Amino acid sequence: QSLDGRSNEEFGLQDCVPAKTQFKSGNACEPAMWVKLAEKKDAMECPNGIDWNRAPNNVPRGGGGARNTPQLPTHLQGLPAEEFCKRAFGGYGFEQEWNICEGKDDDEEGKEESSGFCRHNPLTGGTYCSFRKLLVKPSMIDVARGGEEVQSVMGRSESVEFPKYAQGAFQLGCKEDQKSEFHKSSTVYYPHHLKLVMGALQFEPSALTRCKGSATAASSPSSPPPPPSATSIVGGTTMIFTRYEYANLFHQMTDWYNMYVVGQREEVLGAKITFLFLDGHAKGALDSAWTSWSRISEKDGQQEATSSYNHQEGFIRVKHLSQETCFHHALLMPMGYRSPVDIHGMTGSAKRCRNDNRVNEFRMMITRTWLSIPYDDDLTSSSSQSLTSSVKIKVGMIFRRDYVAHPRAGAGRTTRKISNEIQVVNVLSRLKDVNNKWAIEFRSMSLESMAFKKQVEAVSRQNILIGVHGAALSHALWMKPGSDLIEITTGGYSGRFHFEFFAIWAGLRYRKVNVGG
Repeated sequence: QSLDGRSNEEFGLQDCVPAKTQFKSGNACEPAMWVKLAEKKDAMECPNGIDWNRAPNNVPRGGGGARNTPQLPTHLQGLPAEEFCKRAFGGYGFEQEWNICEGKDDDEEGKEESSGFCRHNPLTGGTYCSFRKLLVKPSMIDVARGGEEVQSVMGRSESVEFPKYAQGAFQLGCKEDQKSEFHKSSTVYYPHHLKLVMGALQFEPSALTRCKGSATAASSPSSPPPPPSATSIVGGTTMIFTRYEYANLFHQMTDWYNMYVVGQREEVLGAKITFLFLDGHAKGALDSAWTSWSRISEKDGQQEATSSYNHQEGFIRVKHLSQETCFHHALLMPMGYRSPVDIHGMTGSAKRCRNDNRVNEFRMMITRTWLSIPYDDDLTSSSSQSLTSSVKIKVGMIFRRDYVAHPRAGAGRTTRKISNEIQVVNVLSRLKDVNNKWAIEFRSMSLESMAFKKQVEAVSRQNILIGVHGAALSHALWMKPGSDLIEITTGGYSGRFHFEFFAIWAGLRYRKVNVGG
């Protein structure tokens, strides 16, 4: 059991390494093969012990430190590429379903009863649950308040930012379906935070009464406190997340893709969506993205919430709720580590999903529909342009900067910086064709100082994106198919293939350049 609550099963049988305090990365838990030699002395032993010479799932470590992935279920092995990609990256893959409430069907929008079901994708390992009239009692959830300025909670343990639930923290006013008991005992169907939430779910008839009996809105900082007995109502659809590695763009991308794929499956992407965070993380640079998703879905949605909850952040932190709250339609979201775009899904089969339609639909939803970033008519791929004297190839390079991302980041010193940055910028800025048929339009980017929308806009307009291995390269998923991604790696990172897969799925050309060091 790791300090932040993840079990060794979350990463595979020999791949859980909790730190006695924290690793250099700032994480409380790391996959075994990612722990540096100098950090082994700071690692706690897992109950089953750790064989440092073996990778996850008892498979010998591969060359270059590349992460091995779980085996596909037998009935899904050998799927044709089109079917595999459809199941992996679309809502269609949630093929296993079971009821939570006895004799209840959750598909009816207007029904007044509590109800619920869960769906599982055996290809990605992701599970989500859908509830009608879910009562949440924040007083029974032990977690940091969250939303603090990072500097005010520096050094805070990550473990206090992950919630612990008392029985009854979540309530449905129905009788539990007997078949749901089988799934509750399994971390295959309910990986970590889903298992904790479902274990704390209580089936209490009075919960439905309280959901029906009050129309008091959840409080905002500017509203007076409600009566102690009041139950708040949040209408519309609420997506409930527990965010892991919340300050890391790659891991937030896994949550956002879950938002897309579950929203697509449930047909709620055009409706008002509220986000509820069960974690107690401090403020982060990526909070503004969640604010954008919430505000845009509210602006464009056809379904209005019955709640007048109005928080400037655009999302709700569970410990900011002042009393028990009933959510009209709640979606308990899959963990990010079971997202279609997480490294768990990066098997050899996933390489077949080149320029995947669903991944591009996700890109379009975020960049065009939600962030309203217009098409650049001049932006075509560097590989397909007819090079004339007027052609400018847009080349962007991301440079890493120091910044304090979360309470465990210390001084915020960033590694893997380019030491001769000025020289690199000068060379790239002056590149030109001797025949004057094309020219480079170069942009140096330090994303830490840019608003999230500006980051997405800047990267999505590039023909060629260059950067050192790091979470910021996740932005490549916004690039137009046919563009180019060049990833610079150092020795310890050359075997990681996160962004090679991102490039494949997004339809980009990809090249990795290992510079040693």
